[in-house]
Amino acid sequence: MDPKDADYDADSSQAEDSYSKGEECESRLDLCCAAWRTPEQQCENTAIISCKKCRLVAYCSNECMANDLKDHHASRIPPWYPRRTKYEDGEVPDHPLWESTTFWANYPATDVLNLAKNEGSEYNGCLRLLLLGPFALRHVIYSVVAMPETANPSLDVTLRENSICHLVRTFLSLLILSLDTVNSLAAAEIVVDVWYSAKWSDWTYSFIEKHVGQKIRNLYQEIQAWYKVKDESERKLCYTASLGTPDYLTFDVCLDWHTWTDLLDCYLQEPELRSMVGPRAKDVIKWGEPLDRVFRTFSSSRTAALMKWRLDGIMQPHGESASGYTIPNPAFYLLGTGLPEGITNEPLSEWPMKEILGYGPYPAEDDVYGKMNFYLRRMVIFFRARLKKKPITAHVIACGLKDLPGHIPMYYKDSRLYDRIEVGNWFDIYAQLCFLACAPLLRNVGENPYATMLTLCRQSVIQVKDEEAEKQLELEKQYLYGPAFPLLEKLAPPRQAAGEPYSTALLPRHMILFIYRNWSWFSCRSLFNPKIYGFTLPGEKKPQHPRAPVTVTGYLGAQMKQNTVVDGWGNTLWHSEDGKPTMEELMRWASWPAGKPQCWLEWRKVRDVTAGEFLEHLEWVQGTQTLRIFKTLYGDLGAREEEKKREEENGERNVGDEEKNERKGEDEAAVNGDKSAPEGMPLNPLAKKMLMRLNFAMEAARQQDKAALEEEKAAREEEKATREEEQAERNGGDEEKDERNGEDEAAVNGDESVPRRMPMNTLSKETLMRLSMEMKSSREDEHGST
Repeated sequence: MDPKDADYDADSSQAEDSYSKGEECESRLDLCCAAWRTPEQQCENTAIISCKKCRLVAYCSNECMANDLKDHHASRIPPWYPRRTKYEDGEVPDHPLWESTTFWANYPATDVLNLAKNEGSEYNGCLRLLLLGPFALRHVIYSVVAMPETANPSLDVTLRENSICHLVRTFLSLLILSLDTVNSLAAAEIVVDVWYSAKWSDWTYSFIEKHVGQKIRNLYQEIQAWYKVKDESERKLCYTASLGTPDYLTFDVCLDWHTWTDLLDCYLQEPELRSMVGPRAKDVIKWGEPLDRVFRTFSSSRTAALMKWRLDGIMQPHGESASGYTIPNPAFYLLGTGLPEGITNEPLSEWPMKEILGYGPYPAEDDVYGKMNFYLRRMVIFFRARLKKKPITAHVIACGLKDLPGHIPMYYKDSRLYDRIEVGNWFDIYAQLCFLACAPLLRNVGENPYATMLTLCRQSVIQVKDEEAEKQLELEKQYLYGPAFPLLEKLAPPRQAAGEPYSTALLPRHMILFIYRNWSWFSCRSLFNPKIYGFTLPGEKKPQHPRAPVTVTGYLGAQMKQNTVVDGWGNTLWHSEDGKPTMEELMRWASWPAGKPQCWLEWRKVRDVTAGEFLEHLEWVQGTQTLRIFKTLYGDLGAREEEKKREEENGERNVGDEEKNERKGEDEAAVNGDKSAPEGMPLNPLAKKMLMRLNFAMEAARQQDKAALEEEKAAREEEKATREEEQAERNGGDEEKDERNGEDEAAVNGDESVPRRMPMNTLSKETLMRLSMEMKSSREDEHGST
């Protein structure tokens, strides 16, 4: 069924609930017959018979196949430039792989959760993810779809994009995915076009304009009004826009003024009907894999699929026409810049090779782009079905890598630590900066023993240059021209004699030798080499490398651990030394883009990193100027860290105290200007922060008063003890005085039976002595008068 034939509105006869189950959605993904009844109308029947020659198209019947044979042969795209590979002086390269600048991510989507082997298949707690690789949204969708049915975690995902093109892809697709009332089949088709198609059809553009166009225009006006009152220096401040659908998919986008302008202008630009054949041809000539390599490593059907992609750039089955796609995708055609470099290279590298090639049932066996289209649509449908059960919250940012420890705490009020951090291939570009940016944000193993930072190394097998590795490479180069092991001689016998210049005729043999290379051995010699992965610490001389690499010593509290989230080798053809791949498997692997060995490393956090330690390392790695800019943008991290710590401690102190809760409710009502507000009424963020500071000050005052009272009480007790000791010394040894004092005490108290040695206070003694003297004087007067 073609989603364009179905109404995509929520009030249609087929409501969204009819697409809520993945199995029902999948049954509607049927390939249409490749025959065209008229130049404008394609056969709408389901394809079941594959073309035996190319296996790129399929038909509903033999009759349609016979009628379409002439047009099918005429539609073949002839190969075009670049035609030749240049090897300087015929020197044998260290590896046979081809990889130039590419717009697309050069490693596939990965399950960054793997709950079954970590938190558990029935985990239902909260998990925070920070994804830094290019077009990180694909990891979210892949991980959610791969999640066990029994798991129900609350996911809070932060996506960082450093390219405006990938930012537009992410922004538009999140807007479409969050439409919970539209047909999932139609939404999946739109999302795939946004991700990969260089042009949109009128139907795709109308869908996006109807459902999200006005939202984007309102957002543009809102942002312009917010920055209008700011001066030029304040345009570096980020504005956060909250979008999405509650209880389904909500996301906020936090960008500065310049990034917001570039992002929204991409969509708001007027669509132009233009031909992109010329610009795409130039990009192919500059960045495309030469045809002499393609003919040696690609099958004829893969070559035809590659030629069609280079020409039109539409993600669709091979038998469908691209004539209806006329509106440029705003993610790929930026104002004033044109096409991004390397966009004509194949986007297949962004998803797992085995899953796309193994997608089925699909009648056109070698139609790799048709399989990818159906595979992605099914992934999107399953993802939306999962959102019905458990909503997801996403955050989109675009700050620099080194700015992450300052940007995230500044714009997210809570203390934000992550259970998974996917760094991607930034580890190859600047390994020490990856740790500097991510180690402070990773959750400690004491809080979550499964918290992991994932780094990808694609250079470890091909960058090592020590003596032992050089010997292995020389032996491998000898095998190119001479006899080696039986499987190699069977699949790819020698094509050139020893001493002849290296050419593409040796590529199949070289590919097999590279696949049989001991990747783990080469990788270890690279990853544990201090000259490559040894980090200097503050105070050390920069040219001097430490005695051990980061894989041994760790860095900023992060230490390497055994892989539990992803497989160590993501794109190996097999995982055992006894594996014997077929020539077809070798050709499929060799023709897949971005074939460099992918070595995943996992890290855990064994100690926390203080703000002072981070700033010290930032200055050492990036320089004093970078540190100064960082403090200007994000302030003093240490002071903010202490303030948050005090607020958290104050909040914990108030938990469970009923009197404080009642007082807090009254204060909240008073701050909000509502005397009748119920206790516990929610506060706006500013009032809440003021109230927490007020509570903290009141509590501090109470503690000071309590301490003063305790000191006064201790002083009184000490004074009393001193007086008692003096009185005891004054009374010692005088028995007669004690007896008289005892009689006087009993007389004063009106109790003749009081013990004689009962102690008296000083005031009572003085009063008794005065009374005794008056009584004696009175008796003498009476006696004299008598």
